[in-house]
Amino acid sequence: MAFGGSGSSSPLTTKGDIYGFTTHPQRIPVGADGQTLIADSTVPLGVKWASSSGYPPDVSARAHLSAPFPASAQTPIQWDTVDYDTASFFNLGADPEKITIPQTGKYQLGSNIQDTANAAVSITYSVNGVISNVYVTSNDGFSGGLTDQIELAAGDVVRILYSNTGGGAATDSSVWIKRVA
Repeated sequence: MAFGGSGSSSPLTTKGDIYGFTTHPQRIPVGADGQTLIADSTVPLGVKWASSSGYPPDVSARAHLSAPFPASAQTPIQWDTVDYDTASFFNLGADPEKITIPQTGKYQLGSNIQDTANAAVSITYSVNGVISNVYVTSNDGFSGGLTDQIELAAGDVVRILYSNTGGGAATDSSVWIKRVA
């Protein structure tokens, strides 16, 4: 097969290979499973395959809810959709309310919820079963959320908790967690 109209053949030989260029077209061999192509000016083609473990873990998930939560109980939200999960925070089949932290570090945590209750509602989180003192409340139903930055260790389990005093239904919720340091 002619390459680039020059009559030379393609340098690609293997499924997943991509084109690179220095002074002429060259083959960038496919990386291993789980690797990411990153820029690196110290290598001849300017890019290389590397483990993506150097990037901060990041996750985003959602829950579509309709059943009322028990009044006054801090109830964990069970996630049903993972938008992205770069470090296996979730195992929806085994435990859809559990977010397991993959690496020790400082994390930014955020969660939003929409609620139809006409009573006091709150959203907070727990780490390893200990409920945080950071929470958001409203007296007549809300669409709101919380954010916090916390130190977490590998293996810590985070749950987002919701409660209301009027038996209203939370309709949608989302969570995101990202390692920031």
